[in-house]
Amino acid sequence: MTISMSKSIYPIVMLLICNNIFSRDKAENLFPPKKLVAHLKFDQWEWKEITSLAQKRLKDRIKNKEDFNCEVRGPMYYAPLEANSPCGYFVDGKEAFRKCSIRVKGNRNMNRKYTLYMPWIEVNGEKKLTYEIAVKGKGKIGFMLWVGGYKKNNSFFKWLAFPMLFVINATKGWTVYSGNFFLSKIKIPEDYSITKVFKGRLVVFPESDLFIDELKIWEIEKESK
Repeated sequence: MTISMSKSIYPIVMLLICNNIFSRDKAENLFPPKKLVAHLKFDQWEWKEITSLAQKRLKDRIKNKEDFNCEVRGPMYYAPLEANSPCGYFVDGKEAFRKCSIRVKGNRNMNRKYTLYMPWIEVNGEKKLTYEIAVKGKGKIGFMLWVGGYKKNNSFFKWLAFPMLFVINATKGWTVYSGNFFLSKIKIPEDYSITKVFKGRLVVFPESDLFIDELKIWEIEKESK
């Protein structure tokens, strides 16, 4: 289940919850302890050299008539500090959620269902996870995992599943979405073994034009009684 809350009422509601309904101690008892495992803030950007990997991806976008999803100047491109390839446009001022945000345009390409330009995030598949993300714009964004495994008799590697942990339909104004997900229901062939740590990333659906900020993912340490 995904819960959404607009930017304008989110701080007020959270303040009422913390100050008027629960004391800090009571709130900690009501909500299970959780550990922050990923936080994409998009608040630090830098000019990066166009490496061979970035050059290949930019050439592919030219060939497929796709949007670059980055600002390019000579041999450099502008990207978030945590990114290792072009992944979106820098946004600040009134368009941003807080200090600065990222804008991603979903390219329409018959060979791909999603625009896959965001940094990788590692999550523990044995833990219950909870997330929060701020989004506005047009279109859809999701969080997809890449689940791979090795065949038990010959160690042959194969991608086994690509579960979508959440999908969000954006609205015109900034909205903070949150929800929980648990990965135990992923079906894996019996003759394969997988590691408990999976890689995932935000994916943008075709023809979307999205502003994104403050993705947080937590592992829930233990359930409340």
